Amino acid sequence: MAQRRLAVLTLDQLTETLDAYGVPEHTGDNELLGDVVSDPHDWGWAASTDAYVWATVKGWAIEEVTGGRHQYLMRQAVRIAAMRRRRCLAEADYATVVAVLSARMAELVTLEPVRKLAPGEVAEALAWGVAKAARKSDDDIEAELGHHSHGAADLVGTEVVADALSRLQKPPSRPVQADSPSDPLWDDRPVLRRVHDFARARMVAPLAVLGVAMARAVAAVPPGYVLPPTIGGHGTLNQFIALVGPSGGGKGAALAAGDDVLDLSGFRDALDGSPVLHTSDVGSGEGVVHQYARYEGKDGVRQYRQSVLFNVPEIDQATAVSSRQGSTLMAVLRKAYSGEALSFAYADPTKRLHLRAHAYRMALVAGVQPGRAAALLDDADGGTPQRFLWLPVTDPTMPRERPAQPKPWTVELPPPVVGQKEIAVCTEATGEITEAHWRRSRGEGDALDGHSLYTRLKVAAALAVLDGHLGSKGVTDEDWQLAGVLMAISDDTRAKVQAELRRTSAQANKARAEAEAVRDIVRADTVADAGVQKAGRAVLTALRKQAGEWRSTREIRAAVAGRVKPHLADALDVLVRAGSVDVEQFDHNGQPGWRYRVRS
Repeated sequence: MAQRRLAVLTLDQLTETLDAYGVPEHTGDNELLGDVVSDPHDWGWAASTDAYVWATVKGWAIEEVTGGRHQYLMRQAVRIAAMRRRRCLAEADYATVVAVLSARMAELVTLEPVRKLAPGEVAEALAWGVAKAARKSDDDIEAELGHHSHGAADLVGTEVVADALSRLQKPPSRPVQADSPSDPLWDDRPVLRRVHDFARARMVAPLAVLGVAMARAVAAVPPGYVLPPTIGGHGTLNQFIALVGPSGGGKGAALAAGDDVLDLSGFRDALDGSPVLHTSDVGSGEGVVHQYARYEGKDGVRQYRQSVLFNVPEIDQATAVSSRQGSTLMAVLRKAYSGEALSFAYADPTKRLHLRAHAYRMALVAGVQPGRAAALLDDADGGTPQRFLWLPVTDPTMPRERPAQPKPWTVELPPPVVGQKEIAVCTEATGEITEAHWRRSRGEGDALDGHSLYTRLKVAAALAVLDGHLGSKGVTDEDWQLAGVLMAISDDTRAKVQAELRRTSAQANKARAEAEAVRDIVRADTVADAGVQKAGRAVLTALRKQAGEWRSTREIRAAVAGRVKPHLADALDVLVRAGSVDVEQFDHNGQPGWRYRVRS
């Protein structure tokens, strides 16, 4: 997987940022790394994560940290990179490993002397770790990982992660933060600063508002603007945003602020002439296409709208619809993400709708509750999660006092075009996409990387739309780098959702096991109670045959059926306590014994 670039900082800006967040300069910070020994592009992933990795992750939650918190973070970042280089770590577990390290760091900065987790501190440490590991010799990598031998994991990864997170005082902190006013992301462009300040004035998470703003801006771009056919055919700007947070956590507020922060007065749908961007909920796949086209009798099917912004308040509702037999929703959304033709071959001509490829513009904003995102994440093999940009609606840096609200940002939309117009894309982006595709074609990479890079390109294009230069400059190097920052935040946000699902799944499994155990106990008690009752009736029957006479335990045992004998002692105890039977001790061949008779 190609290394993602973060926002570009000068040395002075970096020093000021680190000083502002209490991160002192240490010996080794300016260390010259030397020549590259192993190109990170050549690193692969393990088929399954090695036992050594899980043992390391388990240790993070309990081991004593010496030599400073930041230095500890850097050491672990190098170790993670070394795990990648030596193929000890599976790609599916990488985000989870990073989430646990982030949680550990979030806990460490709360200890004396207390400081804030610096913006991008974990992400930049991970990037530095890759650079450092790439320059180590093979012997040094072996030493970094304790010269261990690969072996099957005795520890179950999900259990290790759940245990590690439960030991930490806080949930994982976002490795890449972009909520601080001093973060370079917001100061890179006036439009980003405007979105940030507008969100602060509305007391909504700036990242969530930015996600909604990007979706609205993209939805307003004429569908004739297409991405160049770097791999295969032309690409589309159609974009999916996931707003992640608990119920009532601010997704609705983010949508409202995202609507208001942009002035899209330059928009006009080329087909229906509306100056207002059409918004709609998502139902069935056919319902999606109906927002663009309809059957008009003898005139057949006619497309009457080009642009739609879809809103899904809770993604689990949409995935529940898609799980019904015969549902076409998720298949339609996956096609729409790529701008493919949408059609339905029904016998009924009124339902036989069709949309040409790249003839429609779609953006989708979905609310995602971490504990209810399983259905979406379960389609990881199909690449659905990688098609979304995941952004949090919570904001740990939200100030108590709100600032004055700035004016909405006027978006200079690209003009309408006849046919199609290819958007220029910087060589850095096309080079990285091409390189990743070439490696996947040789079986060296993960097929899902293509979805991630495609999403990054769409994010870069959305940033170009907001900045007003998509039509003139296309996607620039800076767009691509800023998109890398947002994708790092997205990856971490998705990893936190996955960690939460693992935690809740472990709790559910535990509760289910406990419930089954309780049912087994109750079932056993019920069976035992029935057996005692039957044994009690048998004892009374035996004693009444010789009413008034004492009978020993041995005599009673001989008088009752074998099937009730296992419950005989309990039955006699119940009958004595109930006053139905008298009991007395007697001497039998020098040994104490007990005998019983029916109470008269």
